[in-house]
Amino acid sequence: MIAITSISPGHKNYNNQLRAVSSWINAGYEVVSLNAEEEINVLKESFRDVKFISTNSHNKKLFGKPYVIVSAIIDYLKDAKSKYSLVINSDIIIDDKTGYTSKLKELSEDSIIIMNRIDFDGEMETGRVYESGFDAFFINEKHLDTFPQTLLCMGQCHWDFWLPYMAIMNGAKVIKSKERYIYHQVHTVQYSKENWIRTAEIFRAEAGLLKYKNVGQSTSRAYSVIKAFAQ
Repeated sequence: MIAITSISPGHKNYNNQLRAVSSWINAGYEVVSLNAEEEINVLKESFRDVKFISTNSHNKKLFGKPYVIVSAIIDYLKDAKSKYSLVINSDIIIDDKTGYTSKLKELSEDSIIIMNRIDFDGEMETGRVYESGFDAFFINEKHLDTFPQTLLCMGQCHWDFWLPYMAIMNGAKVIKSKERYIYHQVHTVQYSKENWIRTAEIFRAEAGLLKYKNVGQSTSRAYSVIKAFAQ
């Protein structure tokens, strides 16, 4: 069972990535991080329990840093042949006190499970659900072929819409978890408005939503589809 991400050496919540990785290991996951070689050289001493995989599949030319393309993550999982995988943002903490990981395995037999994080600034227990995006996806190996190739990157915007939207469009069953399983310590955003528009344009094209006049309309349409189908 793999938890896969792309750890960021420049993350505004850098130390919380250490806490996050520890929580994944405690929940029973093997942790894998795809990164450019230049980042691995910076990260490997601090994240000694992480299996780092070097990749050139990133969009450094577009975004200025080697944000890893999501398709590289999916392709790695296909080759890894782990029955269960959790694609997760690098600073997301798992709290598995209810044993929900075992339930995820059961649910994943016929569904892809998408998850909203609980945002907190203080105690985790007082945090609130972040409804406007998704930070973790539990995927059984039988569903990995659901996803086409993409240019969207982990660490930038819209990949979290792309993954469930493309799954739904390709006939997969998607479930939105209602469990308080993943948590996120609030920090200032790490993306610019310019990059939000860039990724929205990529998403609009890849998702076949070009009939919508602007990226705001296409993003809203995709979110409404995800909400309607991911029960």
